[in-house]
Amino acid sequence: MVNKENFKNVDVLILCGGKGTRMLSLAADKPKVLLDLWGKPFLDILIENLASFGFGRIILGVGHLKEKIIDHFASYTNENTRIDFSTEDMPLGTGGAVKKIQSLIKGDNFLVMNGDGFCSIDYQKFYENHLDKKALFSMVLNKISDSSGYGNVKLGDDDRVLEFAEKDSGTKTGLISAGIYFMNKDIFSYMPKKNTFSLEYDLFPKILDKPCYGFIGKNFVDIGTIEKYKKANQLFSKLI
Repeated sequence: MVNKENFKNVDVLILCGGKGTRMLSLAADKPKVLLDLWGKPFLDILIENLASFGFGRIILGVGHLKEKIIDHFASYTNENTRIDFSTEDMPLGTGGAVKKIQSLIKGDNFLVMNGDGFCSIDYQKFYENHLDKKALFSMVLNKISDSSGYGNVKLGDDDRVLEFAEKDSGTKTGLISAGIYFMNKDIFSYMPKKNTFSLEYDLFPKILDKPCYGFIGKNFVDIGTIEKYKKANQLFSKLI
């Protein structure tokens, strides 16, 4: 059974390198992950939640305005959770950012998550599910009533991922990715040779014949656009 002790040696990568071009009117001088949500920087909320489950090391993949994120955590102290940084001098995409930390990963499995989204999940159950299924890749999914603005994910009866559908497919109620993934380190062998690429478009569709599984979360919010950020502010008090 997975407990906090197990997470001491499970590394986490939070992807914080995006420019946030759709958020410039709110975050022109700071990374969007440092925007306040209910009086606290969004990235602080993510890290506090991860620390509460006992994750021992969190790597922040930083690029755009990276100095502001590094400075923000200069005085971070938590005797059980360490913060490190993986810096990008040029945008690498979500896939390139993961590939860049390959040499830093210490254990057989690691967690990757987008820095602009939150989902209520039990990481212990999520990790147990990942291990029990001997998964190469496990992703958190959330069911929403209007999923047309997201890529949709189709699952089989055993929760195996069958298909990734494009955005704006006309689908209403559906399962969407929450941008939270457990990966076995073997996944690096399936990544493109190039250093700049997308997880969502260049990797995930190509490993569907491998053991890839979904895990259902709830209360997903993201701050990727101004409209979503405003909605998250309205809803977030119910989630924490």
